[in-house]
Amino acid sequence: MSLKAVSLVVPAQIFKLLIGLGIQIIIARLLLPEGRGIYAISIAISAVLLVFTNFGNEFGIRYMLVSNRITNALAYYYLMLTTVFSLSVAISLGLFLTSFEILPIISVTWQQLT
Repeated sequence: MSLKAVSLVVPAQIFKLLIGLGIQIIIARLLLPEGRGIYAISIAISAVLLVFTNFGNEFGIRYMLVSNRITNALAYYYLMLTTVFSLSVAISLGLFLTSFEILPIISVTWQQLT
């Protein structure tokens, strides 16, 4: 049973890594040297937000999936729920910080880019 779960998780992680690498290459090409600072700040902020919004749910879901406590469909549902929650928190916090100019550097740089 655990071999089946590993055969599901490992390709998904490789796919996630390749997609992330491809997206980073595209973003670096689009932003040019002037926009890389804002990209670095946004990546740092999103990494911190990921720690606070994820709360280790991904690892708990993997453990429960491997130990056959939940089905694949339920694991997918929990991961999507966690992803939607994390994304909504990150977007709302980003909009809050830029709309009230708590982070005016990001606001000004974003306006210059568009």
